[in-house]
Amino acid sequence: MTPTNVVDQVFGQLLHTYGPYLALLAVLMVLIAFFNLFLRAKVKGWLGEKLLGVLLARLDPATYKLLADVMLPADGATTQIDHIVVSRFGIFVIEQKTYKGWIFGKEHEQQWTQNLYGRKFRFQNPLHQNFKHIQTLSGLLALPASAYKSVIAFSGEATFKTPMPSNVIRMGNVATYIRGHTAELIPADQVPGIVATIRQWAASVDAKTKANHIANLRQRHGRKA
Repeated sequence: MTPTNVVDQVFGQLLHTYGPYLALLAVLMVLIAFFNLFLRAKVKGWLGEKLLGVLLARLDPATYKLLADVMLPADGATTQIDHIVVSRFGIFVIEQKTYKGWIFGKEHEQQWTQNLYGRKFRFQNPLHQNFKHIQTLSGLLALPASAYKSVIAFSGEATFKTPMPSNVIRMGNVATYIRGHTAELIPADQVPGIVATIRQWAASVDAKTKANHIANLRQRHGRKA
């Protein structure tokens, strides 16, 4: 038997023995690549929203009413709000960011910067973004501007590299921040009606409109806006 035949025989035996495992490994590598390319950001955002929901659930349910992933009609289009907490101490409108890396931004800048492993990405100032959310709510509810409290919640993987306003905080501190507001701004007996009104408006947005909203955001930003 020639050396070439020996090599072919050994290789054939190895392929016969380990071929199924190699095929499985190849499939796993393809699935991992697909996940990282198309699904990782979505899953990460979904998990971040669920985590913040768990943290907010620690608030006293008798005082604080929680609404999550609220999509509302806005000037012929729609806007999506991550979390709303309604209480007699105000309506806390929470915009969540599951970014990691260094975050640079100032209160009145149109865009902020994420520095991730030396690569820079620009994104809309979340304070301005959340102001639009509050404007939408204000147009649906007959409440003074002082009743609304904007909160920007970043995941723990983000590091602020510029001074941030007091309402730009980490997710783990959101519940504490909300409890720190003790001035009564809304009569307690109006809270259930406010929650019901928000839910009614959210229910008016049909599934097709929601799907179009999400598709438009992905096309424009590549991530949830």
